[in-house]
Amino acid sequence: MRIKGSTYIISLILSGIVILYSGCEKRWEEYYQVPERANIKLWDAIRDSARYSEFVHYMEVSGLDSLLKKPESFTLFIPTNDAFSDFDLKDDSLKWVMGYHIARTVFIPSNINGTRKLETHIEKFALLTQNENGIFLDDIATSKNSPLLKDGLFYEIDRVAYPRPNLYQYMAFTNPILADYVDSRDSISLDYSQSRPVGFDEQGNTIYDSVFIVINRFERDFFPVSVESRDNEATMLIVSEEEYFEALDEMAINLQGSFIDHEDIPEDWQTEFLIPYIFKNGTFDGGLEFETFMTDSLENIQGDMVPVDYTMINQDSRNICSNGITFQYIDYVIPEKLYLEEIKYEGYIARELLEIE
Repeated sequence: MRIKGSTYIISLILSGIVILYSGCEKRWEEYYQVPERANIKLWDAIRDSARYSEFVHYMEVSGLDSLLKKPESFTLFIPTNDAFSDFDLKDDSLKWVMGYHIARTVFIPSNINGTRKLETHIEKFALLTQNENGIFLDDIATSKNSPLLKDGLFYEIDRVAYPRPNLYQYMAFTNPILADYVDSRDSISLDYSQSRPVGFDEQGNTIYDSVFIVINRFERDFFPVSVESRDNEATMLIVSEEEYFEALDEMAINLQGSFIDHEDIPEDWQTEFLIPYIFKNGTFDGGLEFETFMTDSLENIQGDMVPVDYTMINQDSRNICSNGITFQYIDYVIPEKLYLEEIKYEGYIARELLEIE
């Protein structure tokens, strides 16, 4: 499996839709008390403002200014000039980050109550929040706002917004062992929709002019951690690579004998027992707040009740990904029942597996 972006692009063209435009204008005026919609194009408005000269500069350098000149509608989140004081990105990275500040739709406050996702130009989803403190892009507060312009509007922010990783990308950065496990679930499958039957064999089985595709069984059966999504999200308790090795070191000490540290714990046991256990007991449906874990047990993403110890979860580690939420453990400990009891799993016994040299 490769890190991949979403193939979904949402484009809302408002030109010529008079009813929608007038509705947007009315709600905008009610919220911001703007007397009338400004009769000027979005790109012209920001290009003529010295306050946003750095934003305009980087849009032109990245070539995204040509996008904003098209007959479409946009919402821009514009960092002030001061926000670019230590900004130093080039080439594809520059276009990637600047594209995250563009939504190819018009977003107005009445469109949101609480939180929602907004698809950006680079097909990454930003998290929009509206509460008593205002409107936030991810965790960045918006300040000055434009009136509704001819082809959209903009919000001012005081920091450059960087695209959020998806859950797979976050795992690959935090603990590559978990990401490698997800990759290992790839399998080849016949795509019946694209394969053409060409005859029958001697047993009467259909013979196909076969087209094969790669299916990741983890993403199919558990959660699509690498897929950018507006509606589908999960909350995952992530064990960092350092915590993972430290937990294995402690396990080796408990086992004694020939086990000294994490290098002595068989990889087969980790992939057959430990890593599936981590995912099963640490993946939940939806974007959860820390308070949700303040209970003895919680329903996981597969619908099973699993034990929860919120004292072992770092409350301040809550991280927003583009398709979910992550928390990290304070001090991860491998339950002794995984390796000190005889737990049968697909014909193996944990104790016997650990004795493999």
